[in-house]
Amino acid sequence: MSLSRAQLMTTIANKLSEQEFNDLCFDHFPAVAKSFAEGQSRNGRVRSLIEYAENHKQLDQLERAIKEINPVALEEAIDLPNKASESGPSDVLVVAANAQGMTTLALEQEAAVIAKQLFVEKPKRDLRVFSRMATGAADLSGLLLAHDPMVVHFAGHGTPEGNLIFADETGGQQIVEAEELGELFQTVGGRVECVTLNSCWSAAQADALLSRGVPCVVGMTSRIDDESATQFSSGFYEALAYGRDYATAVELGRSKIRILGLPDREAPHFVTNDPRMFDPDIAISGLSLGTPRSQAGWPYIITDKAPVVEEGSGDAAVPKVKLFYGTNRKLKDPAKPSKGYGTERENKLNYGTCSVRVPKDHRKKGTLSSSFWWKLWTGIDDTVRLDNDSITPLKDDVFWQQAREQLKNAPTNEQDVLVFVHGFRVNFKDAAIRAAQISADMNFPGLTAFFSWPSLGRLIGYVADGATIEASEPLLTEFLTQILQESGGKKIHLIAHSMGNRGVLKVMENVIDQVRSKNPKAFGQILLAAPDVDVEVFQQNCAVYQQAALQTTLYASPRDWAVWASSIVNWHDRVGYHPPVTVFDGIDTVRVDKVDMDSIGHGYVGAAKDVMNDMDKAIRFQATPHDRGLEKRETEEGHEFWEILG
Repeated sequence: MSLSRAQLMTTIANKLSEQEFNDLCFDHFPAVAKSFAEGQSRNGRVRSLIEYAENHKQLDQLERAIKEINPVALEEAIDLPNKASESGPSDVLVVAANAQGMTTLALEQEAAVIAKQLFVEKPKRDLRVFSRMATGAADLSGLLLAHDPMVVHFAGHGTPEGNLIFADETGGQQIVEAEELGELFQTVGGRVECVTLNSCWSAAQADALLSRGVPCVVGMTSRIDDESATQFSSGFYEALAYGRDYATAVELGRSKIRILGLPDREAPHFVTNDPRMFDPDIAISGLSLGTPRSQAGWPYIITDKAPVVEEGSGDAAVPKVKLFYGTNRKLKDPAKPSKGYGTERENKLNYGTCSVRVPKDHRKKGTLSSSFWWKLWTGIDDTVRLDNDSITPLKDDVFWQQAREQLKNAPTNEQDVLVFVHGFRVNFKDAAIRAAQISADMNFPGLTAFFSWPSLGRLIGYVADGATIEASEPLLTEFLTQILQESGGKKIHLIAHSMGNRGVLKVMENVIDQVRSKNPKAFGQILLAAPDVDVEVFQQNCAVYQQAALQTTLYASPRDWAVWASSIVNWHDRVGYHPPVTVFDGIDTVRVDKVDMDSIGHGYVGAAKDVMNDMDKAIRFQATPHDRGLEKRETEEGHEFWEILG
């Protein structure tokens, strides 16, 4: 930043007329006016005024007085840093667009507020800001290349679908979709750490930007009032100037909306899939990122979503895993099941089957696809894909008849059932793909099924997903009970991942009560992977697992940043993250650390080869942790747990 706040006030004071300057001093700072020497130059008098205001901590009072006398001088001076350099690095790039036919927003005021807040008296960060009004979509790439910003701030309109509205060459509306914006940031690269989208419904852009390499995104989950948007920017950039991290800056922006009694205080949300954003020992470029403080009412979110794969039916020669599913999602189009299931809830259980192509040369256990360059080099497409045309809704009696026939026709040692319950931010397609990949990589010989509850499949949906898994409990109970009673499986094994553990924990007692008379130990193996469950809640309810299964294994990791983030959101420790290692009676706790994990550390249920191998041994051989080659460890209290050595 080229100007301190005192220097900025000097620039403003010099823009006043002689009469305006005298009125400023004699009416508002009489002590300074009395100190003026006869014949003292204008520069000398301005210097005396600024030094007085700075020494007496009255720069705010000076600013208010100037605004009263000549507000135009204040606004023009604030905009000077933008005009100083049309090119060259700018830490914060503000782009704004008011397209024709849309409600006129006070974008110039918002840009001025941002500049003002970055010109604080004693900033901890030296931030340069550049603003461009009436930005066209075609201008974006040039601005990003010219300024190489760390923060990109968009001010303007958005559509209910989450797209941004820029101005075209004639001033009309030009809609920029999430994928297009994501591709632009991926292509340009540079120093971008945070994209702030201060427009209605813009949080829907988060996934596309995060998947294209933007570390964190600030977006709005709903409409946001014009004044609320401006005040959010004021709090957000003031916090950055004083050295606070992005997550805290968002909460301070929200607080400013709340304090002023403005609407839409819940609209701004911060999302990231970069665990470094939560590491106090790492600083990315010029903006030091500390550990965010716990704040109530909004999520710090890290995704646990499986990697995105291409759609397509695939080659008929490629092996496919047939899956049996239960879901309380609604079909996107009942007339065309191939469009799949959406995010709307349905108050009934829908049954069906589908197939996922899992190539034999599926390159690495735990992966869903090799890199583009490996495919180009080998000519082999090993992507795991859902065959959309295979999605077949079935009536419940037909569904169970097909399940029983498949198991009945299999050899005796291949008549087990594997059930997968997914976690947060997983859509129907991703749930099917992950269930099939786990089944294939474990060489599971029996029938594989999955329950897909209506997760929004989006980073911003963490709180909504938590409510949805709770609302899905009755239908999850029905599905698991029916699997136990109607499938005909010799042994039923269950894998629950992440937030899916909340539902499984709550319904297990009801499930067991309904089948206890026929089968006291209803399940063979229950595998609880990365549970996003409150430790105390788990402790109060987990005894049911001893009644329900021959053996229960809990996997937790100190490198699971997603579950760590959940503990911040929920203010309490989660079962799937440690330290401390949490041990429960009758459950084998396995620490997952020294294995090949993804950068988020949360998808190891299907992505870490060593974990896959351990689950395979537990399911196929009912092996104890000792027999599976795990290393015994003890907590400080002397409780036994296990560790995968890798």
